[in-house]
Amino acid sequence: MTNPLNDPNGIPMYGPKQKFSHSDSYPSPFLDYASMEAPQTIEEAYDMAETMYYTNRTFAQAMEYVVSYFTGTPISLVAQDEEKTNEYKEFLENTIKIQSQLFLIGRDVKIYGNSCISVLAPFKRFLKSDKSGTVYPIEELDWKFDIRKGFTFIDPKNGKQASAKSPIDRPTQKGDDIVIKRWPLKQVKAVQSPYSNRTTYYYEFTPKEKSDIRAGQSSTMYDIPWGMVEAVRDDKLFEFAPGMIYHIACGNLSNTGFEPWGMPPVIASFKDAYLAQILKRNNEVIAMDHMLPMKMISPAGNAAGGGVDFMRNTNLGTFGSVVLRAVERAKRDPSGWMYFPVPVNYQVMNGDGKNFVVPELLDQAQSEFLNGLGVPVEMYRKNMSAQSAPFAARLFEAGEVIFFQELNSVCN
Repeated sequence: MTNPLNDPNGIPMYGPKQKFSHSDSYPSPFLDYASMEAPQTIEEAYDMAETMYYTNRTFAQAMEYVVSYFTGTPISLVAQDEEKTNEYKEFLENTIKIQSQLFLIGRDVKIYGNSCISVLAPFKRFLKSDKSGTVYPIEELDWKFDIRKGFTFIDPKNGKQASAKSPIDRPTQKGDDIVIKRWPLKQVKAVQSPYSNRTTYYYEFTPKEKSDIRAGQSSTMYDIPWGMVEAVRDDKLFEFAPGMIYHIACGNLSNTGFEPWGMPPVIASFKDAYLAQILKRNNEVIAMDHMLPMKMISPAGNAAGGGVDFMRNTNLGTFGSVVLRAVERAKRDPSGWMYFPVPVNYQVMNGDGKNFVVPELLDQAQSEFLNGLGVPVEMYRKNMSAQSAPFAARLFEAGEVIFFQELNSVCN
């Protein structure tokens, strides 16, 4: 049977790269410096995306403009009871501050390529005395905590020392205490089944979090989910219950190996970002070394070529001290008269940095980088014309339809 991937002569059209005679003289154009700096793991990708966000403010502002475009409009609610609709909208906009939360979530997606969120219901924590069986709010007791033994406190009812292995958490109806928690992505781990979308998420504690929990810090123990305390006690990762965490991710190609994590968009445009950053760094070096002129004064010597050369009898160390003192006096009194014991030469060196800086190169690199991320140049420059705005907006929205759907799913 003929292989459909071969041409009519039987030569494979797809397969291992062929060796050409000129390959040693002309290496692959994809073997560049940016490839050597590209992140290899999702954690490295997060670090690089963070660095780009905090060092390239044009990129940061462009991403924030994109997110603001989709989160800046009021939310729309539909319900049969109009009074209830207004009540829900008031709650979401003023109590939950849903638009601000959506902006922060969307910004995480655009920078990290992911966002993991939970809606943490409010609860009030109590301790039950093992002596009297009385239940007390934890904030009303002077307690101590041991990671193995639990809480110890003085029972107000009988004055005896009591203990509670674990607290009692009772849900409350106080909407102001609802928390939209954005989990730090570098501490969230995930295991996905290769044959389905079933994913189990885990939380890895930082050394500081472990230390605070083991020490029983009151600011931590009042509201931390108790399952996390038990995970630290058992020296394990905390496993999120099904449905406790909602994960939004940029879609990858099917063979990136990052699943279920989405690759940060800036990494997909890493080579363009790398070039823009090199040009910015070069401009910084030029500004430091070549912009300000260096002023120099030196003895003139016997320029006439006749007579006695006074430089033979001049102490150059003394000459330098006289020059520096004269310069100091000139700064204090620019209209004063200065004295030099010998004729001097005045030279200006450097100061030619403007000949090296080419703003067009950086502007072009920055534009290509942001265009590769799907950000119209006119958007972050804020110079979109009224005639082209409607058509450009429709194209822009079409390119971000998945992002918009993910934001809607967060609202749901």
